[in-house]
Amino acid sequence: MERARGGDGQGTGGYAGRVRGDPGQAAFLIAAAASGNGSEFFSAHLLRFFGEQITRLRLTRSRPYQKNDNPHVEQKNDTLVRAYFGHCRLQTQAQLGLMNECYELMWTYYNLFQPVMKLSEKRFENGRLRRGWDEPKTAYQRLKEKGVLGREVEHRLDELYEQTNPRQLRGRIYELRDKLWEPAATRQAA
Repeated sequence: MERARGGDGQGTGGYAGRVRGDPGQAAFLIAAAASGNGSEFFSAHLLRFFGEQITRLRLTRSRPYQKNDNPHVEQKNDTLVRAYFGHCRLQTQAQLGLMNECYELMWTYYNLFQPVMKLSEKRFENGRLRRGWDEPKTAYQRLKEKGVLGREVEHRLDELYEQTNPRQLRGRIYELRDKLWEPAATRQAA
């Protein structure tokens, strides 16, 4: 149940600010932080934040020269980022605000209401690879079944699930996405 967040640039302060967010909103404890590009992207601000906020955190990275180490992350970048926001550069603070508001709604929609099938087995039959998939479930359902959520977090997610209309939520996501490209949002502040 990862939360996406846009930030103002990729400098040290901007990235740490995106990660900082609200740690209390995490559904479970953060155990590791991974960089697909190397440890140099863990800036001093970010390392200080992790040291102060999250104890016993493992910093990991992809293997060097293995460009296909993050296929699932990149797949989600395509379906949850590029499909909504496209490949164009978002440059204004208004666009950043709209994008982060949209990300919050997308988090709710995709984690509470969008079921996903997970690969459960791979086997070869008659020289062909056959895949088996489990029953489609939302991330919310999977976490509840595993029992890894704290009582307070589970109660908060249950309330959010009961109070949210998925059709209205999806409509609001599309409204915000369309607002991103309105002339007022794309105009740079002087």
